[in-house]
Amino acid sequence: DAAVIMEGIRENFSRIQQLSDDGYFTVTLSCGIAGFPQYVNAEELNSAADAALYEAKATGRNRVVMADPDKSGK
Repeated sequence: DAAVIMEGIRENFSRIQQLSDDGYFTVTLSCGIAGFPQYVNAEELNSAADAALYEAKATGRNRVVMADPDKSGK
């Protein structure tokens, strides 16, 4: 559910016209998500979500990536 919600936020956020002294521009959003019970405490959740965020940035940006317990050795 979180990924679906964040995809909607990401898509809508990228459509917002930002204004600067040089004119209008848009910005994109990348997001990493980790879930319970795959990650059992706040430290694991934060670490997994952070790794997913870096994966989103490294694989093209403007993406939502779910943490994968299989990749993190969980």
